[in-house]
Amino acid sequence: MPTDAYLLNHASKNYNTGSGSYGYYVRKHNPLIIHDAISNKTSRARRIRNFNDFAADVSAGALPQWVLITPNMVNDGHDTTIDFAGEWLKYWLVPLLKNKNFNSGHGADGTLIVLTFDENHSYTVQNRIVTILLGSAVPMHLKGTVDDTFYTHYSLLSTVEANWQLGNLGRGDTNLSLANVFDFVAKQANVKNVPPPNPVPLTNLTGMCPGPFNPSAWIPFVAPVKSNRFGHTYIRPGMNLSVTKETIGPPINITYADNPYAGTGSIVTLY
Repeated sequence: MPTDAYLLNHASKNYNTGSGSYGYYVRKHNPLIIHDAISNKTSRARRIRNFNDFAADVSAGALPQWVLITPNMVNDGHDTTIDFAGEWLKYWLVPLLKNKNFNSGHGADGTLIVLTFDENHSYTVQNRIVTILLGSAVPMHLKGTVDDTFYTHYSLLSTVEANWQLGNLGRGDTNLSLANVFDFVAKQANVKNVPPPNPVPLTNLTGMCPGPFNPSAWIPFVAPVKSNRFGHTYIRPGMNLSVTKETIGPPINITYADNPYAGTGSIVTLY
C-alpha cells in the first residue's frame, strides 16, 4: 500500500524479477477500507497505514492495542507458494517475536499474534486452514499443543469482543456454534464455548450476493439479533429494527425508498 488510507489497487516495481511492475497491493485484502464508515471518515481511514509506518511504530513503542496486518500478494502466498510465504515470515515475523516493543507483557497482559489464512485451495471440501497462536499471551503450558475446539473466522471477531468486552454486532459473532472464542481467552473472559454444529456446515462458500442497495435483486438487511453475548449489541443509528427474518415482508427498492441506514455512512496450533 503506497500511502495511508489508500483506496485503490496499486502496482509497483517488480522486485522479484527486477523489471516491469507488479500488482502487489489489492484493496480486497484490506477489509476495513471497504466500509464507508471508515473510508468516508478521514480520521478513521488514516489509521490504515503501510509497512513503513508499522516499522516506525515498532521502533517508537507506539503500536495500538489491535493491529490487522495483511502481507502483499506474494508474501501472503496468494501469487506464490507456501514456501515463499514461510520464508517471508521467517524474515519478517520471527525477529519481531523477540522485540519487546512488539511482543511484550505476559499471560492476560501479554501480546497475542494470530497467524492465519483466509481459505484453502478447494471449494469442494471443508475450509480447514492452519491458524497459529504466538506471543507472550499464550500460557506456557499450552505452547506446542493443539486445540481441537471448532473455530471459524468469526472466532477472530468474537475473541476480540470478549477480550476487550466490546459487546457484539448481532451477526455471525452471536452464532455460538460458529463463533467460539479462543479457548484460553474464553476462560479468562468467563465465556463458555460450545461443541461444533452437526453436521458441520460448508464454511468455504464465497462469492457475491445481492443486498439492500441492489436495484435489480433486492434483499433486505436483516436487523441484528439482539444478544447479551459480551454485553450490548451495537445498533447503528437509523437502523430499521423491524426488518427481521420473521418480518421481512414485501421487497422495497431502497434506491427509491427511505434508506434504513440513512445518515450512516480450523485447527489451531499453539507455540
